[in-house]
Amino acid sequence: MSDIPAVELCDVRYRYRRGGPEVLKGISLTVGAGTIMGLVGESGSGKSTLGRLIVNERQPTGGSILIEGSRWDSQSRKNGLRRSVQMVFQDPFAALNPYLTPVAAVTEAVAVADRQGLPTARERAIALLRQVGLSGAIIDRAPSSLSGGQRQRVVIARALACRPRILVADEATSALDVSVQAQILNLLMGLQRDLGLTMLFISHDISVIDHLTDEVAVLKDGLIVESGATEQILNAPQHDYTRALLSAFRESDREQDMDRMNRGQQV
Repeated sequence: MSDIPAVELCDVRYRYRRGGPEVLKGISLTVGAGTIMGLVGESGSGKSTLGRLIVNERQPTGGSILIEGSRWDSQSRKNGLRRSVQMVFQDPFAALNPYLTPVAAVTEAVAVADRQGLPTARERAIALLRQVGLSGAIIDRAPSSLSGGQRQRVVIARALACRPRILVADEATSALDVSVQAQILNLLMGLQRDLGLTMLFISHDISVIDHLTDEVAVLKDGLIVESGATEQILNAPQHDYTRALLSAFRESDREQDMDRMNRGQQV
């Protein structure tokens, strides 16, 4: 494992327009190579915005972002650094071209990344799809005929086409059924282990953060209020906001359990 952090944020700030309010207000965070870092917080806390800065979709309005020791800037897309970081989006259907089958979508990504002809790119695309659990006739179907979990597997395979070393997953399981969520989480954990990936997982779901991550950072109103080992933060939170988040999640979890029990009794 490299001593150089995979991601290093130094006083990162962001505002959507000049003179507008800051969405991120000085984020400093280090993500070690080969680890899974969770970002958790309420809607509007700045989690997704931070994720998009890390994949270089947007430029910070203050501070700096280092990827494996190299600074993100306007030249990063040109020097190949951009390929080392890829994103897995929340809505897999919106992330896919509805006119491209899984194998066509991944072949296109491989052809661009490897600068290979379509026959060779297709071979690697099929291997990537098999790696995420898709094979046979399903890879030639339209995205509209796939389940949510199958679509998300295609999105993951396409993200792997560039051979990234860092994946940013933005609420990558929140749109899926609970049983499918577990499958996708296990897939991501397996890929992270087998490929030596670093992963930043953005979620509002504490149970997902607990299951998946090594460390977690808690965001509130564009600031990190607490960060550290996941077990430590979830079992002994120091900040009132973190305690409130955990309390609200546990109460919601209890309500869902009661609802499931009541529906079972009615049946």
